[in-house]
Amino acid sequence: MIETTPNYMEIFKFSYKKSIIENLESTANQNLTLFEDSIREAIKKFEKKHNKYCTKISVISEELEKIEDSESEDNFNLQQKKHELYGKQGDYYVECHWLNEQLKSLSEMQIINAFKNVEINIKEMLNIAYPKLSLKDFYRWESLEQFFKSKNIKLSVLEGYKEILDLKNLNNTLKHNGLLNENIKKIEEFKDDEEFNFVNIINFYERVKSQIPIFLNRLAKEIENDLFNFDEERIEQIAKDLKQRMDQKDLKLLREKLAVN
Repeated sequence: MIETTPNYMEIFKFSYKKSIIENLESTANQNLTLFEDSIREAIKKFEKKHNKYCTKISVISEELEKIEDSESEDNFNLQQKKHELYGKQGDYYVECHWLNEQLKSLSEMQIINAFKNVEINIKEMLNIAYPKLSLKDFYRWESLEQFFKSKNIKLSVLEGYKEILDLKNLNNTLKHNGLLNENIKKIEEFKDDEEFNFVNIINFYERVKSQIPIFLNRLAKEIENDLFNFDEERIEQIAKDLKQRMDQKDLKLLREKLAVN
């Protein structure tokens, strides 16, 4: 039986392509829930306390209504009890306010961390796919979009893009001034509100979080296509571009190198 000599160049090409694709897919899903897992219990803990105090406030309000409706309102004991109930209710309102602010802070941290993870994962995918690319200019989202556009990758058509864009806008607003502006009011969870609270922020996060890995995985696939998929039209365009920029000597050398490799 004649043994064929392995084509090490083909093996290398396959391994390189396989490695890049696996790294892109892995990076698209990297650390997306790490912070969420660590903060979920804290949110549940504060929500439980917040709801407990809200219930106590409601119970006291009912008791006060009964006293108000009582024919014996002039009774000294009832008046004293009323005074005590108002004092307790005031204390509970303070606790509720404090817990509400803590929950708001935690929910804001979720948003900021989620978008930071999106940025980190995208830049890491760029580093994997285009290792010679300088990432220092990609501190602005618009710069990322412009780069991908140059690769014929339109972020705006990818599934999950709208949610990512809303996440970006909310992240920027929370980080810079924290005021609910008209742009944010276009988002479903904030359209009827005048300020941020932990309820509308958490509701937004719960709605969009599942779209984050979907968007990143779609982007990873588009990057893979840019690196490894060459149809006839694309090859023809590459050949046309090179022919315009290279002289005959360089073209000949390129053909020889392609034939060898």
